[in-house]
Amino acid sequence: MKHFFSIILMAISVATFAQIKTFNADVNTTSIAWTGKKIGLENKGLIKLKSGYFGVKNGAIEFGKFIIDMNSMTCTNISDADKCSRLINHLKNDDFFSVEKFATAELHITKVEPISNAAKGQPNYTFHGNLKIKGKTNPIQFPALVEVNGNTLKGNAKFSIDRTKWGVNFNSGTVFSILAEKAISDNIDFEVAVNANLK
Repeated sequence: MKHFFSIILMAISVATFAQIKTFNADVNTTSIAWTGKKIGLENKGLIKLKSGYFGVKNGAIEFGKFIIDMNSMTCTNISDADKCSRLINHLKNDDFFSVEKFATAELHITKVEPISNAAKGQPNYTFHGNLKIKGKTNPIQFPALVEVNGNTLKGNAKFSIDRTKWGVNFNSGTVFSILAEKAISDNIDFEVAVNANLK
């Protein structure tokens, strides 16, 4: 009987250890920076996370979900307030992200692969998931550096998306026949730093 109870206690301990832990993103300290480019010009800005979390099991990332507030877009490289406002209003209208209709974007991390022998400070996971923008969902994958330390989690990633896959086609040189100097790059670059805490 004593042996039986020992087995039960061990099973409970293993099950408890293997539970998924939720780390909620701190939206106030998480940073999402964007960069858009054309010949001779690039614009930069920030966009805020509305909510998000990682699921962690045995110290390893299992999945995640993040909702981005499209209305929070700002520009950081234009000091003239009027020019900055015009840029952001253009990005929010139907030429680009139709923010009045699609107020949020969503990233679902559905599969996570550890990167073998990752050097310290370099990406240690490959994230696979689905990114929803303007109501359209496409698969996405990118490398990320994630460090779990007790009740805190820090994640950093750099990646690019081809905006035309989400129907953001304004002045795309691959969608329209336009002069090269007027074309805006299809790629949007992102640099993300997530701070999260155990729920």
